[in-house]
Amino acid sequence: MLHPFRPFVQWYHGNIIKNYIRNELEQRFTEVKAERLESETTSKKANSVIALAIEAYISEAEDKRILQRPRLDDEFAATVSHQIRMFLLAGNDTTASTIVFMYHLMFKHPEIRAQLKAEHDAIFGQDISNAGELLKQQPALLNQCKYTLAVIKETLRIYPPAVTMRQGVHGFSITTLDGTSLPIEDLRVMTNTWAIHTNPRIWVRPEEFLPERFLANSGDELYPLPGAYRPFDLGPRVCLGQTLSLNELRVVLIMTARSFIVEPAYEEWDKLQASKAGLWTKIVALITGKEVNTVDGDRAFQTEQAGSHPSDGYPCRVSLVK
Repeated sequence: MLHPFRPFVQWYHGNIIKNYIRNELEQRFTEVKAERLESETTSKKANSVIALAIEAYISEAEDKRILQRPRLDDEFAATVSHQIRMFLLAGNDTTASTIVFMYHLMFKHPEIRAQLKAEHDAIFGQDISNAGELLKQQPALLNQCKYTLAVIKETLRIYPPAVTMRQGVHGFSITTLDGTSLPIEDLRVMTNTWAIHTNPRIWVRPEEFLPERFLANSGDELYPLPGAYRPFDLGPRVCLGQTLSLNELRVVLIMTARSFIVEPAYEEWDKLQASKAGLWTKIVALITGKEVNTVDGDRAFQTEQAGSHPSDGYPCRVSLVK
């Protein structure tokens, strides 16, 4: 954070993505204007975040001459650009981290990967190379991959990649377990999703990786309580990218789980880092007695970097299934 060139590097890369998004906005604005002028109504359903933003911009504008403008309003474009950047970061980064933790859990629980293989073999056939083409021809096959979705959901329960924040409002309070009322006016309230997902008052055997939770029927002890599962949050502020993310994760598992085994390589990584350590780093480690960080005995844990990246970037070895 103290590097003298950081602000300039940040400004440079920020401008690249800002200009890219602005060009996409202007292109879509031109297309929507042409469609509106032809039919005076929306001729086709908006199917992207940018398209939805442009449609709302036109529909809600007080000045109905907006379709005569050559370009978007700068203030509107800047606001949408910031939102799109957040959407891209949140949707890409959190999904990438979840993929890592899915494979980490499959390594720790090979029986889970075996069940995934059985489901994928049954739905797509044993020829792994056909899965992609079958999905293109029949996207609805994703809906048959119920165990695959259960594995994804259980991964997100144990490793939720994000938290949510709400602005406190006048007259609203949070009640604690002992009945204490806590007013939240002028405060920002952040939900600790991980704490909710691992609370033994809410979940049976919360420390265990049990995809069966999300296959259980109502009345089963494993069946999740209403409101207990919230990696994408709930209600009107639920994550817009939830469906996209779950579809992406299913496709990733279908295309790779039968082909690759991902094995953590933290011991190799630690030795490599130790060999590169300078004299000062070695002296500090000797004085402080610093040990390798683990969480619940696991070397792979979530960090505060962006979309809860795995510790040290998850050094690993990837091998083909024999």
